[in-house]
Amino acid sequence: MKIFNEAWSNKNNTSNTCSVSTDEMASIANLHTCMIKLLAGGDSLHTIMRTLTLKLEEHFKRKTYCALLLTAEGDRLAVEHAPNLPSEYQQAIHLIKSGPKAGSCGTAVYRKETVISSNIENDPLWEDFRQDALRFGLRACWSIPILTSGRVVGTFAVYHTEICTPAAHEIEVLETCASLAGLAIERDLRIKLEQQLQESEQRFKSLFDYYPHSIYVFSLEGHFIGFNEATEPVSGYKKEELLGKSFLPLIAHEDRENVLHHFNQAKKGIVQHYECKVKHRKGNNLIISLTNIPITVNDEIVGVYGIGRNITHEKQVERELNALHKETEHVFKNHQGFIFKYKKEKEQFIHTFGEGQLVEKFGLKMAELTGKSLKEFLPAEVASRKEIYYEQAWDGNETGYEGELNGVHYMAMMKPILMDGQVVEVIVTCNDITELKKAHEELRETKELMESFVNNTADAIGTMNVHGQITYVNQAYVDLFGWREDELIGKEIPNVPENQKKEFDRSVQLAFAEKKVSRFETERLSKDGRFIPVSVTHSPLKDKNGVVNGASAIICDITERKRTEQELEENKQRYESLYSVNPDIVCSMDVDGALLNANLSFYKTLGYTPEQVKGASGEVFIEEHFLNKTKQYFKKALQGSPQTYETTGIHQNGQGVMLQVTNMPIVVNDQIVGVHGVAKDITESKKVQQEILSLKQQMELVLDSIGDGIYAINLNREITIINPAGAKMLGYDVKELMGKKPKDTFRLRNESEICTLHQTLLDGKVRYVTDEVFFRRDGTNFPAEFVSSPIWENGDISGVVVAFRDISQKKMAEEYVIKSAKLEMAGQLAAGVAHEIRNPLTSIQGFIQLLEETDKREPEYFSIIRSEFERIEGIISEFLALAKPQAVNFQENDVGLILKQTIHLMNVQAIMHGIEVVSVIEPELPLFQSDQHQLKQVFINVIKNAIEATTSKGQLIITCKKIKSHLHIEFQDQGEGIPPERIKHLFEPFYSTKEKGTGLGLMVSYKIIEEHKGIMRVESEEGKGTIVHIFLPLSS
Repeated sequence: MKIFNEAWSNKNNTSNTCSVSTDEMASIANLHTCMIKLLAGGDSLHTIMRTLTLKLEEHFKRKTYCALLLTAEGDRLAVEHAPNLPSEYQQAIHLIKSGPKAGSCGTAVYRKETVISSNIENDPLWEDFRQDALRFGLRACWSIPILTSGRVVGTFAVYHTEICTPAAHEIEVLETCASLAGLAIERDLRIKLEQQLQESEQRFKSLFDYYPHSIYVFSLEGHFIGFNEATEPVSGYKKEELLGKSFLPLIAHEDRENVLHHFNQAKKGIVQHYECKVKHRKGNNLIISLTNIPITVNDEIVGVYGIGRNITHEKQVERELNALHKETEHVFKNHQGFIFKYKKEKEQFIHTFGEGQLVEKFGLKMAELTGKSLKEFLPAEVASRKEIYYEQAWDGNETGYEGELNGVHYMAMMKPILMDGQVVEVIVTCNDITELKKAHEELRETKELMESFVNNTADAIGTMNVHGQITYVNQAYVDLFGWREDELIGKEIPNVPENQKKEFDRSVQLAFAEKKVSRFETERLSKDGRFIPVSVTHSPLKDKNGVVNGASAIICDITERKRTEQELEENKQRYESLYSVNPDIVCSMDVDGALLNANLSFYKTLGYTPEQVKGASGEVFIEEHFLNKTKQYFKKALQGSPQTYETTGIHQNGQGVMLQVTNMPIVVNDQIVGVHGVAKDITESKKVQQEILSLKQQMELVLDSIGDGIYAINLNREITIINPAGAKMLGYDVKELMGKKPKDTFRLRNESEICTLHQTLLDGKVRYVTDEVFFRRDGTNFPAEFVSSPIWENGDISGVVVAFRDISQKKMAEEYVIKSAKLEMAGQLAAGVAHEIRNPLTSIQGFIQLLEETDKREPEYFSIIRSEFERIEGIISEFLALAKPQAVNFQENDVGLILKQTIHLMNVQAIMHGIEVVSVIEPELPLFQSDQHQLKQVFINVIKNAIEATTSKGQLIITCKKIKSHLHIEFQDQGEGIPPERIKHLFEPFYSTKEKGTGLGLMVSYKIIEEHKGIMRVESEEGKGTIVHIFLPLSS
């Protein structure tokens, strides 16, 4: 508390120069009083820091205080208490690392001085922490380091929500708070150190009191000033009898000088270890192992510890052991092997004794071993391996190992010597096993050789004892029969079929009783129930005395051999069947061509008997014309190359027999010893081939001469036949279509055609299609009709043949007849309607004229009536023109001139509709036999339609030119166009695309052009316009 009051007094003395308000002075005093109570009351550091920050925020409004303490590592600050600082911001600054630019607090710790950040927003110290501070409305921060004994232990900081700089008294308040916090931390550290010291004293006392050996505390003069409970049993004296007394009277006379020497060395600060004799109260001497340790306080030696262990019994055991060593030494010297002993001293195994004749064989001398560790006379690697066994024996385990030294193999047996349950030394006996090792090595090699043979042989090998139980099987046995080794060992043999057991027992008995080897072929069962043909050899097994103690079985899987034998027999039978029953000629000849044998077909085909041909040369059966070539083929076959050819044989009756012959070499033991001949009578097939060839040629002539298209497809829908006419209609060459699928080359309008062919392929029915469209290679099309018929082969459908015809002319003729009928009917209707309407209209028109002259009230109505009468008159005139054509007056006319006159006549109407008429008329056109009035009527109709079809401004382009033997007139507007489905009806009577049209204008025009032997055609595309083509033949 004195320290705290002085700190506070100093602050009061320095505050005289600051302008501190009365309220603030009262608050500081109140804080001072509160902190004194907390420190005096022993409150925790956490409580004091919490109270300090809360009191500050209570008395100094609009400020947020925060205390941060350094972690144990000393480079990071942890938030100790900040009651009103946002929790998220506390998390952001918790465990920040101190540094030159670590905000106000981290920098204050780094610099060990007060850091004032009046404006966080532009202070470079806050570069890494600025965003977090501004996010929570913090604009200024003042931080002062907390010091304890001149060491920085944390910081005390105040945050502001406005930009501000502290006044002198505010800095004083912060420094006061930091000083108070430092005092609290210093007090907390002192309390912790006192607790640690108390705990250390308690631990030391516990160790001192309960240590199993004697612990003495001596003054520098050698007087007892303390000792533990274990001391009394060793000395026989009580505590009060020894305190303040010298230790020298307890030491045996002969050891006192040595003990004083070690005691004086300990007084100099040197730890001492030694043994001495101590007098027991009863008068006997005890041997004590002593350790003297200097007692140091504040770097000054103030006494000596003595730690004593009674080793009297150990020394007695050691003496007895030495006596035993002497007794056994004579035995060891005469031992044919090598006996040695070792102890563990200072973590090393030291050899203490060794004798025996084997030492010389090792090339060693006892002087080189006694008192030495392993690494002193053996290579480090060898010594390290042996130390493992040395360690095991020293742990109390009897163990042993084999080794080799100087070419001598030995076996070392290690036996630990125990006293009071502790190993005091280990005796090792080494015996020469060089000869035994050689015998074992030879045995091992023989055994490995046998095991390698047994395990790697392809034959299954097993053994059994006299009780019929399996004692061994090799891997081949497991692989062959499927049982695992553990499923067989100790069990009776499981795979002898029931019908083979007697044979098996008899063979085994021969091996057991008569000691004979027996071999036989039989069958054995596999685990999955298969019968496996095997060859079995049973042999007796004998022990070292020649007594039979079991039997072995070598089992060879002969499945492949049996299969080969069976295949050989089957091949033999097949060959005989092939040879004797073969419908073709089969014969064999030697290298000279002499017939060795022949089958029945040979004699039937050529009409000879076996007696007639036996030993005859093969040449006698061949026509002279083919003899040379046949000989050449025979020679090539003798050279190893099979030959196939056609020749003509001679029948017994002298007639020729056409043969297809194959000559093959007969190879025996890699030597060609003759030639096989296989011949087929192809006389009839040749005739059939000729007939087929003739029919094929005829068919090709027919197909080539037919004007209709014909193609055939197979089951894969691939074209196998197509005639030139069909290929030409489709725009292809014949070769381009062969092997292709129709859908990949040409297509039809209706996909149902594919289904039609498919159905014909399925049910074999003939199908007719009369209205189809075929598309050519270039994308154009033509109307067609076709019939699909199945192709039958051996009772099965093998394809479909399609015959198709272009019916374009037929379609045109049908359309012409229909259109003519419509025109005739329209003409008759027009004539009747025109006459029936004109007569009443004439009367009505007369009465209207009378009314117009007498009634002057609404003159505009009469003007409308007259206009409509004129329109009706025009329609009636068109009807009459259709019904009763005027007499045609054909003369040679200049069509270009007529067209120019018509354009000039219609140009005013075009201008009124905002349309520019552009004409391109080729000069000096040939004259054309025509009626100029009718042509002009056609031109007017077409131009009028074009003007009315163009709803906005645009152009009407009119061209006239000679193309080969025709005049081509073209009218191209920029109107809205005509839908495709309406174009085909344009030349029909009473069909119009205009609201007030009669549907007669284009029909009359079409009729006029048709009378001039010309063609009128319309093309149109919606949104782009319409083109009217007129073709006039010059030849007419």
